[in-house]
Amino acid sequence: MKTFHTIIKQILLLQILLWAPVLSAQLPSVNIYSLEGRMVNASSLNNDSMPMVVVFFKTYEQKCCQQLVSICEKKEQAFSDKGIKVIGICLDCNGDMARIKPFVYGHDLQIDVYVDKNGDLRRDMGINAFPYTIIYDHNKELICKYAGYCANSDDLIGDKLTECLKKIPSNK
Repeated sequence: MKTFHTIIKQILLLQILLWAPVLSAQLPSVNIYSLEGRMVNASSLNNDSMPMVVVFFKTYEQKCCQQLVSICEKKEQAFSDKGIKVIGICLDCNGDMARIKPFVYGHDLQIDVYVDKNGDLRRDMGINAFPYTIIYDHNKELICKYAGYCANSDDLIGDKLTECLKKIPSNK
């Protein structure tokens, strides 16, 4: 008989396998804001030819926060020296920094966080469920995307990132 953990892992694996790869899924040319208030074009976000994870979240939704924190912890534990970048895109209405900054600094998130103040990036990408996680490979091509919260999804995201790292010519 399978254990509960094995069943959950199989369900999560199935969800990852159902993530829809898309041929052209570049970040659109939409303005977002850094925590310092600096305007940044989303299409310019990159990671110097290394894999990148983008997580859309809301600070007032506990599952969003759990997802982002667990992905950041996974990055630090398993990929701290691999050059993988995690980017958080906060979707809090109107970009209230009084709520966003304490969350980011309070959890000591060592990632770049941007605010989609008007929801333009979210709309242009067709994102309607949160949290929403996207993994790009070293060529900035979409590997997978996932809408919603999943316990232990950080392990499955870790597996996808490991696959991405193996495809980089210098890492073979």
